[in-house]
Amino acid sequence: MPLAILVVAGGLGWWSTHDAARRQHEVRNLVAMILDDALNGRDPAARLAATDQLVRGRVVARLREIVDRSDGGPPRVSIEVVEGDTFTAPTTAARATHTATLHVDGTVVLGLRIRHQGTWAEIAIIGFRTPPPR
Repeated sequence: MPLAILVVAGGLGWWSTHDAARRQHEVRNLVAMILDDALNGRDPAARLAATDQLVRGRVVARLREIVDRSDGGPPRVSIEVVEGDTFTAPTTAARATHTATLHVDGTVVLGLRIRHQGTWAEIAIIGFRTPPPR
């Protein structure tokens, strides 16, 4: 019996780690795709069906600003995705599961609070932050 408990516990631990890595990968892919859409003149809003309309509009506008500001070709954007939120939300429903930060030449240009509910169709940007103007 103790061996069965250890096997089940190990399996649950492996599955949890595997699922977390999968979700983080999916979040990064979504952010990369909406950035690619903005860079190539496509509407990134189509990929953000689960995102609130107001947030979607502002994020798309900010992505277009980032792309339009680049001089001499597309900007070199790096994407950093981590699990967790940037602040403690009062309710579980308001908490992000991931935070994505976009950098251009090492400077933060956009931070995204993202909630991944389990499937690709349920990934939503629930908030964002932009750096203060210089």
